[in-house]
Amino acid sequence: MNENLQRWIAPELGEEEGGMNEGEEKGKNLEAAVFSLGLVLFEIESGKVPFGEIDGVNAHRQLGTGTRPKMENMSEEMIELISSCLNVNAMERPSLDTISEKLILIGKNTSQLTSEEARSLEEELKQTRQKQTAISS
Repeated sequence: MNENLQRWIAPELGEEEGGMNEGEEKGKNLEAAVFSLGLVLFEIESGKVPFGEIDGVNAHRQLGTGTRPKMENMSEEMIELISSCLNVNAMERPSLDTISEKLILIGKNTSQLTSEEARSLEEELKQTRQKQTAISS
C-alpha cells in the first residue's frame, strides 16, 4: 500500500494490511470508512492534509496513539462532527445517515456567511493550497 494513503486509514486497521483481514466483520469496514471520512472532512474544511508535515506511516501511528489534527478556524458543529468520526472507539462513531444530516445542517448555517467572510475563507484556502503545492514540489 502507498504509504501516503495510510494517513487516511483508521487506526484499528493495521498499517501493514492497510485494510481488513478477510475474516473480519463487514461492519468494521463501515466504521473504518467513517474514520477516513472524518479525515477527508478535516482536509476539506481546513484545506490541510491531516498531519501533512509528516509521512503517511507516521501520520497513521499518530492517529493510533489518539492524536488528532488541530482543528482550527472551523465551526463548533464541524469540529464536533469530525471529532465524532475520529473517535478512538469505532463503535461510538456516527452512522453515515447521522453524518449526512449534520452536514446538511452545517451547510445551512454556513450559507449564512457574508460575502466578505466567504471571500476571506476562499483566499485563506487558496493560500494554504499554494503552500501545500510548494511543499510537495
